[in-house]
Amino acid sequence: MGKSGKKRGRPLILKPHIEKIISSRVFADQAKPPAERTPRKVLAYEIQREIIQQGEEKPPELSTLEKRISFYRSIPKKRFDELWSLGSLAQHPIPPDAMPTVMSIYKKTLAGDGELTIRQVQWIARLYKVIDHPELVWDWAWAYAEDEWLSEVTNKPFDTTKLDLELLDNPHYATEQRRITERAIAIWRIAGRLHPDFHRPGFDALFSAVGADFDALMELNLSIEETEEIAKSGKYKKEAQNERKYKTEKQK
Repeated sequence: MGKSGKKRGRPLILKPHIEKIISSRVFADQAKPPAERTPRKVLAYEIQREIIQQGEEKPPELSTLEKRISFYRSIPKKRFDELWSLGSLAQHPIPPDAMPTVMSIYKKTLAGDGELTIRQVQWIARLYKVIDHPELVWDWAWAYAEDEWLSEVTNKPFDTTKLDLELLDNPHYATEQRRITERAIAIWRIAGRLHPDFHRPGFDALFSAVGADFDALMELNLSIEETEEIAKSGKYKKEAQNERKYKTEKQK
């Protein structure tokens, strides 16, 4: 106990799969330039809706999610989580036989299709002989790298048993998980940025009342481009009363 006589509580850690959702979203958001990162309140709301979408009966409160977001954002970036380039081999070598697979994936990231970190390349080097297709190798490297990072920041053992079983029984599991995450992030951006005041200070606190309907857009199961076009048409705009509520708050 401290001088005040109050016992400090243990750091809040949620269920592993919830922590994984939060950390992966923060991890993806932190990879963007500072000016393009999602406001904390908006990100908390996005994550809460994503958890609900995945069938959670009672997701964490927004205030709890905001605290976890702040926690993950406060973690210093490790060398392993920086973007990979050929120069990375000087400090982080990989087997020469793994280079063709790595370069195939690296070529796609240079063309703008995602990002490749040093940590992910280390996992590609471990998995390329176990998994045949380069795209699947990348997806699984993403999954293992994410779990490894999460175990480090939460100080929990790095137990890959669940991923190992999925790898053996359902080779496309990592691909599905990655696409779900990337699709949810993209549609949240569409739903929010269509509102004219998206970049106005204070908009983040009112995000849930404005913009396009995220749940309806997710259910369309269309490509991101098609989803954005439909959202622009106004067909899935949120209820008028929500818009009136936002305008009332805006005038305060």
